[in-house]
Amino acid sequence: MITKDEIQSWLESEFPNAKIKFAGEGWHSAAFMVDDKVFRFPKNPDNIKKMRKEKELTDFIRNKVPLPIPAIEIFEDVKYPHSMHKAILGNTWKNCDINNLCPQQRQKFINDYVDFVVALHSIDINDLQKNVPSISTNTKHKYRDFDTVRKYIKQYFTDEELNHFQKIWDEFPDDEPETLILVHQDFGGQNSLIDENYRLTGVFDFGNSCISSTTEEFFRLYEHGQESLLKDILNEYEQRVGTKVNIETLKTKLLIDMIQCPIWLYEDPGLASIKDKEIEKIISLLRNWL
Repeated sequence: MITKDEIQSWLESEFPNAKIKFAGEGWHSAAFMVDDKVFRFPKNPDNIKKMRKEKELTDFIRNKVPLPIPAIEIFEDVKYPHSMHKAILGNTWKNCDINNLCPQQRQKFINDYVDFVVALHSIDINDLQKNVPSISTNTKHKYRDFDTVRKYIKQYFTDEELNHFQKIWDEFPDDEPETLILVHQDFGGQNSLIDENYRLTGVFDFGNSCISSTTEEFFRLYEHGQESLLKDILNEYEQRVGTKVNIETLKTKLLIDMIQCPIWLYEDPGLASIKDKEIEKIISLLRNWL
């Protein structure tokens, strides 16, 4: 696996007069700012496929959503394959930032958020699949059995706590949703930007976007102690489209998702650089359920 230093050196040789800065890394890629552009380098060769899909998808939906999204270019015939797009201006945000706004400003943010989600969910699925054949359908919540999950998290919890998690796991249905929609799947403060007035200025990172359900769209916005933002977004969404989303279902879905995350972190060598930090964060969040 390539290192950040290797990428930095290569960028400096390719763009000797540019201002280059490491911007951070996620589960699938590492990002660098090169002047006003974002360069993303996949952590393993398979992840370039996700970048191709992301380009196809964003090209297709760009004129169908009300906020700026990246115009992605893919470069594969180079030493370090990568994607590139011009940076969207703005700042990332946290749920608590929005909850601390005055009511009028907070409602404007909620309107911006729901405007985007409603537009995304309104895209015709048949048309989407025709134009973006790489888009996947994902309706599963559980990817392994709980015995496998237990193996990876047992060092952090007592048997009683693990049994509590298993009870929730066993009771959570893995049913097919009645309605399928296009979802971003990770539309939160880390993948969208706001201006100085807390108005959304853009959305990015469509790498995990898929055809799924409203549960899959909203569950990652749940945050213990900051639930009021999600509740108000769901209320606004219901008023717009008539679909009610149960916040308790989202909360449980987040738990199901998080207790599976250590599996990928331990099994994927490409995640070694973030494994310890991510697991520490996940275990801390899981303790909110105890």
